[in-house]
Amino acid sequence: MDEMIFSGRYKDWNHSVIFNLSNASEKDVACALAQLHEVIDSSAFCHAGINCAMIENLAKEGNGIQDAAKFFESRKPGEWKSALLKTVDNEALLPVAESKLVCAAFTKNKVRATISCSMIDSSIKPSKSEELEGQIALIARYKNWIAIKKMSVDSTTKDYEVAGILAAINATIVKKAFDFCKPNKEMEKIAAEATKGKRKSFQNLADALRTVASNIGKNQIDDAYLVKCVSENLKFIPYANVDSLITAHPDLKMAKPRGRVAKG
Repeated sequence: MDEMIFSGRYKDWNHSVIFNLSNASEKDVACALAQLHEVIDSSAFCHAGINCAMIENLAKEGNGIQDAAKFFESRKPGEWKSALLKTVDNEALLPVAESKLVCAAFTKNKVRATISCSMIDSSIKPSKSEELEGQIALIARYKNWIAIKKMSVDSTTKDYEVAGILAAINATIVKKAFDFCKPNKEMEKIAAEATKGKRKSFQNLADALRTVASNIGKNQIDDAYLVKCVSENLKFIPYANVDSLITAHPDLKMAKPRGRVAKG
């Protein structure tokens, strides 16, 4: 049966749902994934050892990609580092804080780098699911796509381990939502040209966003994919992800689960 189940409980966080995908279109599946992303993304960040509230307070309200670019260049590199160091348990978590800042800035400036249901003509909704006791898990099957990502949770589980499994699930969700929405791959070329030869810095992110701004506004899915590609090319991943955690927690690298695609 084509369906997607997510179940997770940790401390005061609890979410268990099931989506029936038996008669779903690819856009329906993308919308279901987007709904899970909205729940999982913030939880992954806030179990990672960063102060999400402080980072969100750093981000300024605006309207569109030009305002987002202006925000990213509003401080010098050393000033950004000093501000973000105040939000983390240790310096190795700076990549996570940077990722969260990019997410917060995009949200406050009405810029998308991930799929949302508002982009898609779909009415798919989840049903409540029985909790998979002692596990955080994503179990999904749709046509030839199968994803199984899970981790046992008990009294010895650490916050960063929960952040790791949620981030791994989240990264799969973000990628597959775009796959099912089929954005124009020309966006990858535009992003590559805008970021060519540029190193990771908020100033370079601002410059690249301004460079691609003229390509924004034609199609919401393509817009989000372009912003995602630009950000990722400059190593600012605009959603919770395992790679940002690995510097602080190298053990997550070996444990990072992957989805699998059925053959035939």
